[in-house]
Parts: sequence; structure tokens; C-alpha cells
Amino acid sequence: MSAVTLISINNELYKFENVEDSLFDEIELEAITYVPQVSLDEDQIFCLTEFSQTEFCSDLLKQESFNTSDYNVFNNSMQGERSFLVNVVSGKYYFQKITDSLLKPSKRIILGESETKYEKLEQNKSISVKLFPDAIYDKNSDTLYFKKLENLKKIFLHIEELYIEATDDEVATFLDLDIIDCDNFSKDNVKSLNRKRIAMLKNKYDSYSDVEKQELKAYIHQYSPDLSFEDEKFKVSSDQDLKKLIYGIEQKYFTTEIDKERYVANSRIAIGGN
Repeated sequence: MSAVTLISINNELYKFENVEDSLFDEIELEAITYVPQVSLDEDQIFCLTEFSQTEFCSDLLKQESFNTSDYNVFNNSMQGERSFLVNVVSGKYYFQKITDSLLKPSKRIILGESETKYEKLEQNKSISVKLFPDAIYDKNSDTLYFKKLENLKKIFLHIEELYIEATDDEVATFLDLDIIDCDNFSKDNVKSLNRKRIAMLKNKYDSYSDVEKQELKAYIHQYSPDLSFEDEKFKVSSDQDLKKLIYGIEQKYFTTEIDKERYVANSRIAIGGN
């Protein structure tokens, strides 16, 4: 199948001559809408639908049709940062970010049908292609697929803002909830991971009714009895205390039905029902 491969150098795309192969195999995985708290299984992949409507989408993906004549030919004397490859095959765009490890010199013996030969490649004379791309964009469905959001930063600028940290004001507002009593603890003590968790929670606690808030307090106290609870408030004196409380508000704690073992859910995927 004829394909075209481009390379990004200093935010400009150039095409490779004589690279007309699909660099990656077709992939059949279960697609799950991106949620930061979810950890994927091996047979799953994240997706973002209507990707061309987002501020992160590149001009390459927004254009009506792909035309190879729009791009100048790459040559290895070009200077600048080499950010990523994109392999275009039948309306699908396969992206791979370029890292130093993929540009390292290599030595190999090539086993051909009629001859065997040794090949040595110097630094920056080759780019290794990984088994799995960092992202796949399907133009027909306007959907972006990926495994790890952090691998996309060099490809789609500011896409990491999908998983932003709460601001100082947002953290202060959260710590002021009627369920929290800060003991020598303030927004300045809240570290990055908890800031991200707070950003995801948004107004979840405030959305509960008074009855639900009481049920939530009992639930948190059941699973985190070491969190001091007085006057209807949980005392927070460390970032670890705050994490336990956030896990409680997220209802991450659970007990297995048969073994009665207690766990913290690493990720959750809704399966329907009440």
C-alpha cells in the first residue's frame, strides 16, 4: 500500500523521498474516551473524538485533503529540531515522536535471500521506527487514538492541558470545603499530583445533597479511619492526608464481594447500571 512519510523540523513538515511503505501495522484495540484517572489494559487505547474541532489539532489534520506536492523534500543536511514522523496511509495518520534514543548509531547484519551483509549507521543517519505509534488520527471518523498523553506534547502543542493542575485559587477553594479542617496546611503545601486530582474533581462534592454528603463522610471514615474526624470535618495536615480525602470524594475505595479485601481503584471505567 502506497504511503507518504513526513518529518517535522522546526515545526515545518518535509517529505521523505522513496519511503512509500506503511511503517506501522494495523491495530485492533478497544477505544476508550480519554480520562486521566483510567489506566489502560494491553488491548485498550484512548480516543478523542471530533479532534479537528479542538485547539490542539494541527493544520496538517485540518486540511480537506492531503497533497504531497505541498511539502518540500527532506535532506539530512537540514538543521533544527526533529520532532516527529507522520506516516500517512489511506486517510490515517500515524505519528511517532523522535527522541535521542531513536537517532543513536546502530550496527546490524542484514539476512537476505541471496546475500548477507553488515551495515553500520552513524548518529543521526537513521531513525528507528517503533512497533507502536505514539498517536493515530483517523480522518474519516475525526478521532485521535493514543496510549500516553505525555508522548504527544511534541506533536500537538499544549495538548497536556487536557490534564491541567488546579490553580492556587482553585486549591484554596477546595481546602475551604465544609468537609475539610486544615491543620497547619495550606494551598502552598499541595503538590502537583493532588493539584491534578483537584482539577479533575471540580465541583463534585458541592453537587451532592446533604444526605449524600453524610453518606460520603461515613464512607471516607470507614476506609480511612486514620484521618482524624471531628465536628463533621476531616483534619488534613499533610499532602498524604489530602490524597486520602480526595480518594474518598472520588469514591475510589472498594471491597471485593467474595474475598472482602479492601482496595484503592487505580482506574475506573463506567459499565452502566445504577
